[in-house]
Amino acid sequence: MGGSGVVDLHQGNGSPVYNTFNLNGGTLTVSGVTVANTLGTLVFNFNGEAEGHGDTASFVSLGSGSAVANVRNAGALIDDGGF
Repeated sequence: MGGSGVVDLHQGNGSPVYNTFNLNGGTLTVSGVTVANTLGTLVFNFNGEAEGHGDTASFVSLGSGSAVANVRNAGALIDDGGF
């Protein structure tokens, strides 16, 4: 998976959601991992490589709600892509 967009764990209408994103191997190339709306339970499981693509102050920004990031058995390699 690759590109210059973001992974938004909840870009909804304000209703609570329950989303899980599993990065199981491979490389995810995006400008960031974010949460536009923090209602619900939002989980990002790192189990591979995430590569930054863009000049972003914070690559992973999960807000102050119930969003969490986990590092699984294969680990997490976060490459800033030179930014």
